Amino acid sequence: MSNNSTDTISNTPNAKISLKLYYKLDFLHLIQEFVVEAAKAFGAQTEEMHHLRLASEEVAVHILENYPDTGFEDHFKITCEPIDNGVEFVFTNMGLPVNPKALPDYDADNPTETEDGLKFFLIKKLVDRFEFLNEGNMGWKTVIYKQLANFKDINTFSGATDRDAKKDNIVELAYHTYKYSYCKKSFYYTDMLENELENQQVVSYIAKLQSGRIVGHMALMVSDRCPQIAEFGAAMITPEFRGNKGFLELVGMFHNYMTKESPARKFVICCISI
Repeated sequence: MSNNSTDTISNTPNAKISLKLYYKLDFLHLIQEFVVEAAKAFGAQTEEMHHLRLASEEVAVHILENYPDTGFEDHFKITCEPIDNGVEFVFTNMGLPVNPKALPDYDADNPTETEDGLKFFLIKKLVDRFEFLNEGNMGWKTVIYKQLANFKDINTFSGATDRDAKKDNIVELAYHTYKYSYCKKSFYYTDMLENELENQQVVSYIAKLQSGRIVGHMALMVSDRCPQIAEFGAAMITPEFRGNKGFLELVGMFHNYMTKESPARKFVICCISI
């Protein structure tokens, strides 16, 4: 087994951050803070955050001012997604239909008569892409995209061997995956799991984000009564990463361990637990 080896695993689909709000101008500041903080998480710098703050204000005001006041009945949604070294914000709403081809143009030489086009002019200047998407009876999507000079990809996680795993909280991952229903009790006791990892009764592989947070785990568990019998299982994936193809990378790591890294360790029986 290799020492502290890591492999980068692509997290697909991209991480998305969402906010759902009422059509109320009272929430304008909250919308701006959401946009700024979400962009900051992906590496936005001060000037980029300032541009997004101003652009999101114009977008939000346009949506909110053109929606009939229904009190606290209806909602709209804002979603942030990292795309192409930048961040895309999608404002999904059921507001007033828009004709993108008929948006008023702003003329700096004639600001009074073209004032209605100023907000769209500002948005275009502040971001790298601005568009309206007609979703039919599902309403509209207003999209703004900003490329980031120091984009930080939080959509990757790395796989690591059990030498890393024993330092991390697999116990917590077991809880998030199974609550207290998993049959292998050692995964609920840090000391017991640490001992099994040290003695190689358990060969663990983990998937973790670059931040260090563990989001996936698989293990080869050797029988304490017969070392020629092993069980392949302890599959754990944090709910938001289920269906991620990165889980297949963990399976590949096990195949590599069984065929290359530990050729002297032969098992008579190796079963898979579901």
